[in-house]
Amino acid sequence: MTGYTYSSYSSGSSIWDCHLIEGDFVVSKAQGTIDLFGSPFDAYICQKLTKITSYSYNYYLESDVQANAGNDRLNVFGTGTTVSVSQACSKTTAIPTEEFHVLVKTANIADVKQWFPTPLLGTFEYTKVTDAGVSTCGTGSVMDVCTNRTTMTLNMTQCSSVVAYSQGEVYAVTYIVSGSTHFVVVVNPGTPDGSTYFRFSCLAVSQSGSTVTVVEKSGSCGPGQNTTLTGTGGSKYTMTPYITCRKYSFCSVIVLFLFL
Repeated sequence: MTGYTYSSYSSGSSIWDCHLIEGDFVVSKAQGTIDLFGSPFDAYICQKLTKITSYSYNYYLESDVQANAGNDRLNVFGTGTTVSVSQACSKTTAIPTEEFHVLVKTANIADVKQWFPTPLLGTFEYTKVTDAGVSTCGTGSVMDVCTNRTTMTLNMTQCSSVVAYSQGEVYAVTYIVSGSTHFVVVVNPGTPDGSTYFRFSCLAVSQSGSTVTVVEKSGSCGPGQNTTLTGTGGSKYTMTPYITCRKYSFCSVIVLFLFL
């Protein structure tokens, strides 16, 4: 596995080998070792996976934050130690609900689409305020999640400012609710460059009356992310619906059927 990079005591790795699998837990071991006070140590990450589709999963990293490894979640053990799943996945503090990640098979990005949560089911006018306080978009801007409730489409002619680190379209992968906030991970089917455009981003979403507030963050959702302050280098969106296209309840469908 590649793509997850850690650094500790001037050592690090971004290449991991599968070490153990037990139920929903997958433990991977980093290639290379960490030198701690003259002795070699191995780094392990533990992923607790939940299947979304045949091509996508969400997961939590089941370890404590390590201050000496860039605050990544991992565990280290002396090289040569026999490490069990329970050891590699041990932690002393609970992981915040919003601190989750996703895996998506690259060749099947179009096959992982899920419905966006209810607050985002609409077509919206929106204003965008960056972390630096710059305001863009506004009157006439269009964000559409009604034409296809699994796809957020931006009218880039109305407002060309980048949203969700995308080229104008993202798919919902999954979301988790914590309190009154929805944390939505979206995937960009376009071409990421690691600076302006990213493959994944997290949208923290809340609603007050008809107004929907969204704060974006590139990559995974993070601990403490909310819709009050960005603090992520992303932007905050205040959205007013032109129309909504909310889900029907089962009872509503029955009533509608009876009147047909």
